[in-house]
Amino acid sequence: MRWLARLLPRRTHFVGIDVGTAETKMAEIRVTNGGPEVLALRRLPSPPGVWGDVFDEEKLIGVLRELEPGTREVISCLPGDKVVSRILRLPPMSDREREQAVRLEVERFLPTPVDELIIRSVWLEDKAGGEGRRCLILAVPAALVYRYHALFSRAGLVLGVLDLPAFALHRLFQPQLQEGSVALVDIGARITQIVIMQNGQIVFLRTLSAGGDLFTRSASEHYGVTFEEAERMKLEAAATVEDPSAAEAFRGGLLEIGRELKRSLEFCSTQEGIEVRKIILSGGGAKFRPLPTFLEGMLGVPVTVDTPALTFSSLSYDPAYAVALGLALREVVV
Repeated sequence: MRWLARLLPRRTHFVGIDVGTAETKMAEIRVTNGGPEVLALRRLPSPPGVWGDVFDEEKLIGVLRELEPGTREVISCLPGDKVVSRILRLPPMSDREREQAVRLEVERFLPTPVDELIIRSVWLEDKAGGEGRRCLILAVPAALVYRYHALFSRAGLVLGVLDLPAFALHRLFQPQLQEGSVALVDIGARITQIVIMQNGQIVFLRTLSAGGDLFTRSASEHYGVTFEEAERMKLEAAATVEDPSAAEAFRGGLLEIGRELKRSLEFCSTQEGIEVRKIILSGGGAKFRPLPTFLEGMLGVPVTVDTPALTFSSLSYDPAYAVALGLALREVVV
């Protein structure tokens, strides 16, 4: 069907929507002769408890409409904590044999009946090494996928693709990370996604049920104020405080995120022989200015907030939009 694709008009506008636990972010990209150009970045508060068993679906539909995507067809992603992922090494086999092996593996480590799951797998390496070929296994409740599609449809949108936050981050930064071992760490309000890449390929994934709200809780306990007041203090510190020693009130949250990152880096070192040489932060938590210096001191690895290789038109890069930008890039062909 490639001949048909050549006859159809080439798409130039793409929209990614990241429905986070605190905010719903939208990124719109246009492809020009100079490459992808970011046209719009918008965000609105997400409904409380979004993607839990019970939340206000009408509020989410209203948020999706209010974002005013530039195209009806959009790309979104499944919440990282709702997807079970595992990376295995498999011997050379056909696609059909891989499907059977993956199904057996999911039955082994998940209590949910496989008939209630959507299961996918993808090779992470072009060819097998001495210990086999890395394969990423993904399993998600089918009901959640159907719910996603239904809600976007009720908002007047067509959900073209449901992606993963990890793939979006990899897509956003991969062009400038072709060599060496790098950890991409996206810190949201309550979820942190860790993606470790080696020579441009994903070798490790982990989702933490913790994020920037840890900093807020630390300040709330330190000063004895409400969560809302502590959040305001955190946002002020994010914009003005760079010295970690001046952010003592947030130390508990900083330590917890740092410890979890350290466990992931140590696992890759001992189990895979991969030594991470750099950490790139994204997500709203990356805007907390004491964080990079604190993590560098704790982990002994350079920590940065890098700008992806995109044209931002009249806008500037905001790391909170990293996943949304990576989603919008999914169908881009330049």
